[in-house]
Order: sequence, then C-alpha cells, then structure tokens
Amino acid sequence: MKPWTFMLGVYQRRLGARLNITREADALIERDGDKAYSTAREFSRTFRETGKQDLARYWGYVALNIANKQGIVVGQTAADRYEQDARR
Repeated sequence: MKPWTFMLGVYQRRLGARLNITREADALIERDGDKAYSTAREFSRTFRETGKQDLARYWGYVALNIANKQGIVVGQTAADRYEQDARR
C-alpha cells in the first residue's frame, strides 16, 4: 500500500463522518426546531453515562454543529444569558 492511499482513506472517512454529523444535525433541527441542541446534548449525556464514549463523542459533535447553525454560544448557561440581557 502506498502512503498516499492510506491518507486518502483517512480523508474519506473524516469527510464521511462530517457529512453524517451535518445530516444528523439538519434532521434534528427540522424535527425539533429550537430544542434540537438540547436533544443532541441529552443523547450525548445518555451515551456517556452508559459508557459508550464513541457515540457520546458523535452526539457531542452533532450538538456542536447544531449550536453553530443556530447561533448558540456553547458553555453559556441560561442564567448567563439573562444577566447579559439585564445589562443591556
């Protein structure tokens, strides 16, 4: 096997994974609307608690993709948002 064929395979797997994450995020947004981010986070937590780290990581990436699409600031709690709104 030539070195470039190995790298091509790695690239194709990563690209396929990104496409799956994007498709899953779009499907959740279409189905759940504004609650899609919460749904993906809940899936991630559930899988993390059951010890399925690969699925937890996958759903974490889906949640991050949804957050980027919906303009949600990751790591900011509702209390932080209320506080910022009160300052305005």
